[in-house]
Amino acid sequence: MYRRENILRVLYHVLVGFHTGLVLALLCAQWTWLELRVNTGMLILLGCLLGPVYGLRKNAGRPLLRGSFAVLAVLGAGLLITQGDVAAMRILVGAMVREGMFLPDLSLQSAELIFRGLGLLTILVAAVYSRAAAKKVK
Repeated sequence: MYRRENILRVLYHVLVGFHTGLVLALLCAQWTWLELRVNTGMLILLGCLLGPVYGLRKNAGRPLLRGSFAVLAVLGAGLLITQGDVAAMRILVGAMVREGMFLPDLSLQSAELIFRGLGLLTILVAAVYSRAAAKKVK
């Protein structure tokens, strides 16, 4: 039971770190000078690496709220950057996921499907982790 809870906690923090890194990458990509000199998609991997480190040191309070907020933050940042154009946001997020995963041959549609799947997985893992944390408290 203890091992399953730790795996769930690490997976939760990897997914939230992915979305946090994606928001930072989207925002940093708007700075042209930085975008031309640095692969801003690396912020996604940095978020995936730093998320579990933070998660193992500190227990997450309200994981479902934080997980949902991470997904909504990506959508909000994407819509803000593209000025509400959903088609442009899909391309932007797909390109950033493709760049962050170092898969230049991956199509934008596939990268967007990966993002959608990770978004749903984040909310699902957050719900399960929240439920497990509530049972532990009782």
